[in-house]
Amino acid sequence: MDTEADGGKETAVNRQRMEIGHRIKIISNAFEWEKNRFLNQHDLTNSQVEILMYLLKNQKKTIYQKELEKAFRLSNPTVTGILDRMEEKGMVNRRVDERDRRYRAVTLTKRGRETMENLWEGFQKTEELLFGCLEAEEEAELLRLLEKVTDYVIRERWGTGEIKRGGNIC
Repeated sequence: MDTEADGGKETAVNRQRMEIGHRIKIISNAFEWEKNRFLNQHDLTNSQVEILMYLLKNQKKTIYQKELEKAFRLSNPTVTGILDRMEEKGMVNRRVDERDRRYRAVTLTKRGRETMENLWEGFQKTEELLFGCLEAEEEAELLRLLEKVTDYVIRERWGTGEIKRGGNIC
């Protein structure tokens, strides 16, 4: 509310925060649009690439489907559908764990690994398109501020947890 006592500060703060939210939304939409345009050329979805990146980063350990559900906060049927399509494309393999048949281990195939290597250059071009106007110090400051806001939002929304690099909430 705009009152004489606060000199209109609350209204100015609200306008500024609305503008920040609006700009974050524009950047998010541009990033998603560019990423989806690029991924469509490779017959991949964002969810599939996120899982491929997760498997690539964790390829030295056994990853179970249940872990993917938790890491990406997705339901079992959703992850099953994503993995079904990735298996059809030859990107991943699933096998039942010998010790506990309720668990299915997910591994990256050679094709999945090669696909990710081929996508890196395109990802870098997309990032340059979106953030190429920033100097290194500005980019570091933007990241610091976004991490601060993100950590606050996560604490307030879910009570605990933090965001790890790659966007996974842990």
